[in-house]
Amino acid sequence: MAVGSLCSCPSPPLTFPSSSPPRFRISCSSSQLPLSPQHKTITQIKNSGIIACLRAQSAELAMEAARAALSGGISVLEIVMSTPSVFEVIQQLVLDYPTTIIGVGTVLNSEDAKNAMNAGAKFLMSPAMVKNILDDIQAADVLYIPGAMTPTEILCAYDAGAKIVKVYPVSALGGIHYISALNKPFGHIPMVASQGITIDSIAKYIACGASSVVLSDAIFNKEAMGKRNFSAIYQLAHLAALQGNEAVERLKRLVFDFAKHLVIWTSQTLFWKANFVSSLMLGIKQGLDAGRISQKVAKVMDTAGARPRDKWRPSSSGFFKINVDGALFMEHQCIGLGAIVRHYEAK
Repeated sequence: MAVGSLCSCPSPPLTFPSSSPPRFRISCSSSQLPLSPQHKTITQIKNSGIIACLRAQSAELAMEAARAALSGGISVLEIVMSTPSVFEVIQQLVLDYPTTIIGVGTVLNSEDAKNAMNAGAKFLMSPAMVKNILDDIQAADVLYIPGAMTPTEILCAYDAGAKIVKVYPVSALGGIHYISALNKPFGHIPMVASQGITIDSIAKYIACGASSVVLSDAIFNKEAMGKRNFSAIYQLAHLAALQGNEAVERLKRLVFDFAKHLVIWTSQTLFWKANFVSSLMLGIKQGLDAGRISQKVAKVMDTAGARPRDKWRPSSSGFFKINVDGALFMEHQCIGLGAIVRHYEAK
């Protein structure tokens, strides 16, 4: 389904027993369990929309290029293992930029993973899934982003415990069209698109289902790196950061507008009070801002239309519950981008 078509989809019918009006139990609790460090990192990666990937021929060049990119607005930075003295570079950058998400890329074994964690890296990334690394970091505060190419590899990584998966090499596999195709069955899996992505294509990747994209040469241009043109790197980083932020905000507005459309429709149909609708919209907005609601545009009405219509109806007793605690979603992935209303069985 096209992104722009979400709000124009027909709303499925709701019917109620004629004997008595439905009763509602409304939960608008704002209390949430604190996010784990791994989930905080995922949230920041999603909010950024981009991961700047740096590889350099020397530690000095890596430091200067990283500083230029971070000054340009980059908030998530990956430095690959091939960079000389990579752990020392990471350690210094973590000290200098404590609020920035800094990680290590092309991590292929547990020893390098341990050294990266000791240096203060907040995430580790691999071109493929390394099971030992995934097992080692399960109880740690560090996020592991394994690479995957095929649908089978993506699902296996997710089922093994990966909270987010890198789709690599995405351009060689079809680019935006490949991410869009993967998002249909895997809309619930956060995916980072990596390899050959340009600044101009950031928005399209985000709109088609990527949680974030990896930019390497697009920011750390080979010519600029070779000539130590850090001003050019700063400009590219600034442009990329703006594009990433705009893409994420555009998708948030789309999700919020779609949620508003559904809430208005259901409020008119079910005669909910205006203050409840306001609370519901506030919960959706808070969930989006906190990263608790997925920013993916998944199959919405397509999924619902393929299922029995009674999935949309309240139970025979006319009782169902509304959940507005920032973890909004519908049963059976009727609304994969997080949802709005969750129907419960009669109690």
